[in-house]
Amino acid sequence: MAKKRGAHDPATSIGQCWNWQKLEIQEDKAVIQGPQARVTLPVPRKLMKLLVVGVVGVMLLLFCFGNVQAAWASDAVGLDAAGLDVAKLDVVGVKWVSKSPSSSLVLSPEIAVDYIQRVIAADRLAYAQSVVDRARFLERSPQAGGVLDAPVQQDWARQDGLPLPCHLLRLGRDLALEEGRFTYGLISPWSLQGDHGPQSAIQQTAMEHVLQTGEPYRRYQRVKNRPHFLAFYPDRAVAQSCLDCHNHDPEHRSRYPDKTFQQGDIMGSLWIDLPLFEAN
Repeated sequence: MAKKRGAHDPATSIGQCWNWQKLEIQEDKAVIQGPQARVTLPVPRKLMKLLVVGVVGVMLLLFCFGNVQAAWASDAVGLDAAGLDVAKLDVVGVKWVSKSPSSSLVLSPEIAVDYIQRVIAADRLAYAQSVVDRARFLERSPQAGGVLDAPVQQDWARQDGLPLPCHLLRLGRDLALEEGRFTYGLISPWSLQGDHGPQSAIQQTAMEHVLQTGEPYRRYQRVKNRPHFLAFYPDRAVAQSCLDCHNHDPEHRSRYPDKTFQQGDIMGSLWIDLPLFEAN
């Protein structure tokens, strides 16, 4: 029997609403608005509760996913500024992803360099307080309460002495370079050796930032067309031996007669260069 003209065909109406534009949930029914039709479907109350909970859950998931995307996009600004193609790196946002099947998320470069800096700073301070401060002589000047006969001085290798904290850092760096992938070092505007002052434009910018703010300076950069993460940390005078060595050094007094360091002063910067690519 043929349908009367204008008769309501729910199947046809729902088909026209397949590409629906609006879903309105009321107390006991759901209203679907499509481009060519509007369909009202009765929904039992129990099913309506489940439908409402499902819609709210989907909205929360979309909200959380949007925030994660926004955070990754914000962190990736540094990569874009450095001209790095995130899709070609083993990086999600700025998070490293391991190639090992047993591990996926490793560390962000920011956290990795912070860990490295803390270990280096702790080792230097321990050496300064437990070894240098206990030596009888620091750069040929007697130290009160010294018990170690070996002097601590610049030319320690030739004088059967002990290295200064800055020399110990460089010795450790050279050993780490033999098997490690990252490098680090010290720079200072008041360097006693010419090649230990800020050399490149980024070192100049970083050193100015560290001195003005007292905060680390971090950025992404290409080095020989490969991605790196660079960080510069304030290098403060935390041990008395650091102050005595620099303030009483004839070279320091000659080059920087108006510069006398006090406890806690920023004497330079510890820099760390972390590659963001697989070593060959």
